[in-house]
Amino acid sequence: MLKKLLPRGSNPDQTVLSKTCHTLHLAFKTMTTDDIYDAMVMCFLRACRRYDPLYTDKVRQVCEVLDGKHSASSSQPTPSHQLWV
Repeated sequence: MLKKLLPRGSNPDQTVLSKTCHTLHLAFKTMTTDDIYDAMVMCFLRACRRYDPLYTDKVRQVCEVLDGKHSASSSQPTPSHQLWV
């Protein structure tokens, strides 16, 4: 689990893992092990609830629409109040 919390591009050696563990420990300083587990599970469940497997497809569709409007507007200027209608 600690490897998922490492900064991007860092090498997961013992020193980096130890620093990450210490930082995580400071976040839960006054909590018991059971409380930490409950908090982590709640964060995981919240992330699962917000997960959208179609997110990349939706972003791709929005980009295609925006690119289409951009290419159409480059041939004819569109008033700014009509861009968001």
